[in-house]
Amino acid sequence: MIHLTRRLAAELAPQNILVSGIAPGAFPSEMNKVARDHEDAVGKNIPFARVGTTEDMAGLAIFLASRAGDYICGDTIACDGGVAYSSLPGNSIDA
Repeated sequence: MIHLTRRLAAELAPQNILVSGIAPGAFPSEMNKVARDHEDAVGKNIPFARVGTTEDMAGLAIFLASRAGDYICGDTIACDGGVAYSSLPGNSIDA
């Protein structure tokens, strides 16, 4: 999906069509029943200590669809409570 987002953005930008993506983390849903049925346990493995909410996803979607997102093109933004970057070297909770 990340590659497809980039390719579509490159193809459609000359026509003033913005293409961006959202990479969701743990959100309770039919697709992610573990996050739905075990929110507290899943949240323990997320830097923000909770699963995502409808408002978290809606806020990012509204940002990308608004004037504020008019210069974001070809990127996929992780909406995951910090999971994607929590394991980078030097990022230890105990540090």
